[in-house]
Amino acid sequence: TIFVPTSSMFNWSSNISAMLYTFENIPFMSQHAIHYGYGTMYTSAYQKIDEAIKERVKSLAKHQIKNPKLISTGMSLGGALAGIHAYRLSCMYPESDIYNISFGSPKFASDNFYTDYCCTQIDMI
Repeated sequence: TIFVPTSSMFNWSSNISAMLYTFENIPFMSQHAIHYGYGTMYTSAYQKIDEAIKERVKSLAKHQIKNPKLISTGMSLGGALAGIHAYRLSCMYPESDIYNISFGSPKFASDNFYTDYCCTQIDMI
């Protein structure tokens, strides 16, 4: 999954929002508070991303690839979204190798998110 960096006025307005966002209906995320702008952007995209990944994982399973390596990557704003997504991938596919490759990602979540994130098997590059 590739997340793009800040590239529009909407992205910039998301970057400067200082409130926290809680995920109420997203699996594995309800106990975490995330930067409001990043949380709302992720919420608007995660279902389509999840569907695409599930289809790809199902397709790979037909070829005897049971636990594929999953990579989430991004820069700046995209790096924050990639970090959120890598955490969710680690919860959704605990047997898979998860990689988060982020460049210039700002802090985007509460301390309890980072504590849980550090307890996962995500390889950060």
